[in-house]
Amino acid sequence: MTNNNDRYGLEIMNNLKKLVIKVEEEMTDEEWEKSLEEFRNAPLVNDEKKVTRSRKVQDTWNDDDIAKRRTTRNHVVVSVDDFTSEFKSVAAAFDALGLPQHKHSRFRTKLKKEEELIFIWENKNYLFKIVERK
Repeated sequence: MTNNNDRYGLEIMNNLKKLVIKVEEEMTDEEWEKSLEEFRNAPLVNDEKKVTRSRKVQDTWNDDDIAKRRTTRNHVVVSVDDFTSEFKSVAAAFDALGLPQHKHSRFRTKLKKEEELIFIWENKNYLFKIVERK
């Protein structure tokens, strides 16, 4: 997947190539200056879409539920066998416990909904609980 910056960078490079090709075809000085000025004034990004998207994201902060979820920072407590410990994130817990990192993101999403969930790995049950950060 190509992000917008890559796409706009590619667009700029294509415009520059067109300009170089025109120069190689013996442009007059006036044509060169005009083309160079057009290139300099070309927008680097689609500002209208960027502003619209920014405004939409900004407006979502007016929803109290969304604002609360975005600003809430929780920790996670993990219990396995006789061991219990608190971690700053699901990723940190997976790392410290030697669990597969590539599975933590999807598990975290489920855990956020359930608030308490068991992750089974190599015949061990890891009980994860979301707790408020102290």
